Amino acid sequence: MSAPGLDIILVGVGGAAARFVAHSAAGHRGMRALVFDCDAATRDIAGDAEFVEIGAARLDGRSSGGDAVKARTAAQDDAAAIRDAVSGARLAVVAASLGGGFASGALPEILKTMRDAGVTTVCVATTPFAFEGADRAAAARRAVPLVEDAAHASALVALDDLFSAKGGEPVGEAWDSVAGTVSSMLSLFWEMAVKPGFISLGTERIVSAVADSSGRFRIAASSAAGEGRASSAAAALLASPLCGGAKYLEGISAAIIGVVAGKDLRLAEMSDVSGALTSGIPSLAKVDVGVVVDEGREGEISLVGLFFENGLPPGGAEAPETAQSAPEPRGSRRGHRRDPLAADSAGARFKGTEDTIYNGQNLDLPTYRRRNLPLEK
Repeated sequence: MSAPGLDIILVGVGGAAARFVAHSAAGHRGMRALVFDCDAATRDIAGDAEFVEIGAARLDGRSSGGDAVKARTAAQDDAAAIRDAVSGARLAVVAASLGGGFASGALPEILKTMRDAGVTTVCVATTPFAFEGADRAAAARRAVPLVEDAAHASALVALDDLFSAKGGEPVGEAWDSVAGTVSSMLSLFWEMAVKPGFISLGTERIVSAVADSSGRFRIAASSAAGEGRASSAAAALLASPLCGGAKYLEGISAAIIGVVAGKDLRLAEMSDVSGALTSGIPSLAKVDVGVVVDEGREGEISLVGLFFENGLPPGGAEAPETAQSAPEPRGSRRGHRRDPLAADSAGARFKGTEDTIYNGQNLDLPTYRRRNLPLEK
């Protein structure tokens, strides 16, 4: 059995994600964090996180040069090293940036290896800026259905959305700010799983919530201080562009909400958070809440939310079939608002078929995969 706090691991795949993970690990003593990349130079970026070089036999410490096939093959070659690196973990929060070579190719293989090792995977992947061009967008688009199929739950975060409020800042400052935003979301998720609190979530409760979900989710975080901080933080969370707006929230089936604050957190403030969230989340949605007290956050309150899709359009009714409609790729959820990076029907495994979705679950998947049940060997 893993020691408390060691059964959840923060994983970065590729150089960009290494920055997110290093930023998170630097501010949280005891965080178990690691980075996978084929480029040996990423070791310097990983900071306090453990660095695992992938594909050394093939690439000799060089990058994949934007070649997703090389990256995928490298991850397949080093599946044993990946399993060893995550040994003892029950839950992995995986960060990656799609569009380049390594993450686009290796991420699905790394997720599969962790899943086969019995680790529940929650993946947060960024997608390219629009100005990066069609090639990087296409690379991300090809990777998306593979990532969704391999991860227990996955969220796509558009870099354009993250930078939307920072257009007037110098690029370096804006990137540091965005990296801090992503790191904050990952760190808050880790805190609510590991740290004791008034209402503890814990790894197993999160694993269960993820197993019951439809797989796709959106993640956002917010913070506020001063008078009315609880209501302000909750309103900012729901208004975040990363949440997809009110229409998206109307269609969610479940949410995991983490509240992190100092010792000055008042019970009335929790009521304020609950009231604000209730106004924006369907009453039938299953909501798991964790409340963590962190002495270093005196005077402020921070929230992180994971909002899971129910696989149906808002209102719960199946979308009408049309002659033009095409099946979404295997691992996708029907009724999902199509993302510009979502794969087309060519990614489906079975031509002319659609996933069978009931209450947000894909019934075409074996029960042991939907429920995250380990298989005895």
